[in-house]
Amino acid sequence: MNVSDQARHHRMLLLNATENAGSTNYGSEFWHFSAADRYDAMMRHEPHARYGPIKLP
Repeated sequence: MNVSDQARHHRMLLLNATENAGSTNYGSEFWHFSAADRYDAMMRHEPHARYGPIKLP
């Protein structure tokens, strides 16, 4: 993808801020982040997600 240096810089700021806050970036979408779900667990090599589906009574 052809983006300007300024856009690339802003994307890196977003990436660093969200990853420092504990989120995981979807590599193919610079704006898409995940936290504590199945994708995040897989990318961090965790045995399970911190949250997921719940059973209703």
